[in-house]
Amino acid sequence: MDTRLSNQGPEGPDAAPSGPFRPHPWIAWFVVLLVAGGSIALQSMDATAPIVDAEGEIETGNASHIQEPSDLAGLGDDAMVTIQGRPLLGMMTLVPSEFESEIDKLLVNRQPVQQIRGWILLGVNDPDAGIKGLRELASLDDKTVPVKVVTAALHAAEAMAGDPSFDEAHLQSELGWFGNLAWAIGGDSAELEAMQNSARNVVIVLAIGICVLALSALAGLVLGIIALVKINDGSLRSGLQPPDMLHGLYAETFAVWLVLFNVLSIAAVIIATEIGAAPFTVLLVFFPASLFALVWPSLRGSTLARTCADIGWTQGRGIVREIGAGIVGWMGMLPIQFIGIVCTLTLMAIAGVAEGDTDAPTHPIIDALGDPFAVFTAFMVAVVLAPIVEETVFRGLLYRQLRSVSRFRRGAISVLASASITGLLFAAIHPQGVLGIPALMSIAIAVAFAREWRGSLIAPMLMHAMNNAMAVTAMLIIIKW
Repeated sequence: MDTRLSNQGPEGPDAAPSGPFRPHPWIAWFVVLLVAGGSIALQSMDATAPIVDAEGEIETGNASHIQEPSDLAGLGDDAMVTIQGRPLLGMMTLVPSEFESEIDKLLVNRQPVQQIRGWILLGVNDPDAGIKGLRELASLDDKTVPVKVVTAALHAAEAMAGDPSFDEAHLQSELGWFGNLAWAIGGDSAELEAMQNSARNVVIVLAIGICVLALSALAGLVLGIIALVKINDGSLRSGLQPPDMLHGLYAETFAVWLVLFNVLSIAAVIIATEIGAAPFTVLLVFFPASLFALVWPSLRGSTLARTCADIGWTQGRGIVREIGAGIVGWMGMLPIQFIGIVCTLTLMAIAGVAEGDTDAPTHPIIDALGDPFAVFTAFMVAVVLAPIVEETVFRGLLYRQLRSVSRFRRGAISVLASASITGLLFAAIHPQGVLGIPALMSIAIAVAFAREWRGSLIAPMLMHAMNNAMAVTAMLIIIKW
């Protein structure tokens, strides 16, 4: 990949826009770092989270018998509960001896809710042991265990024993998918068999998908090696057009977008709460509205044509060829993404996610996959709007800015540094938290390479859309199938 870019243009290397003001990139960078830093800080601050007392109520004062909200996670029909439970049940059904250790991890987890799930899963093959474990958990003289958790454990034990004093809907409201499983264990064996068969089918479909991804990743690795060879011999060149102005203007535009995006996101939550709608429904309008920030270059003296060319809103070498490049780029992204996922899993292990010391990184879209309309809006936001908006601002504006002003314009260091910085900021604004940053960065770095290769944003947008589509589809298969 030839990374030779220059700021030299017809108006000179440091030419400013024709408007009355020169760009102020340092002010823009201050705003960007302030907002991104604030996002990371808020996501990692456990101390500011509300605390819950033994009755499950929000506590504002100092109390000794309190429990973090995460310890109550899963009490209710939470989609994340199903995502955790169904694959485990399916794997237990296919190869029961191989996943005893997974159940053991739940049984020793510091979160009582996770222990309840472990005893219910154990009860699939050994109901008596599951019932005994749940009753012992509920009888512990430990005031730090919320009353709601104790009640849920007792109700699960009753259901598994076939002697409930309530209906299935009540238990499902307490423990979600695991409540349904407990009811099936103590009820009609046909219902339990149906849940096991469904979970097994889910695992089989996911396994097929993983095999397809593995083969695609292998092809991507080969293509990546070929690309490195071509970069080394100079036959693969950068597709970025040389800038014709000092691109501090795009740092300003990115800062404007970041502020506007945060304001609109807060407004979306408020409006969704007021009208009783899912936030993703409101984001159908508010997310693309954040692209009004692209008016900024024109206000500062640039032209729409120049802005579109600089940020990659072009057809590149033809739409069909760019789509093909996007598919190839997606395969090349998979090995890079694998590295990011391994790094995230390592951080999760260090943070003690498996032991219940902290929560795993999740995305709010999981809880949006409820009724069909919510699924449609979540899919539209994740698979259509997010690739368009995020690739425009991160690989269009921000990456273009960093590549234009980098000290190392003639080498790979500029590409790697610009892709990494863009990836870090991209990951920081996402709600998965600090633990999810490596996995998200790997995606961002890969699409930045595609932007460098093609110049146009068509391939990066397609890669982003394919990644999100597969993730959402996998969650839908687990939750809905």
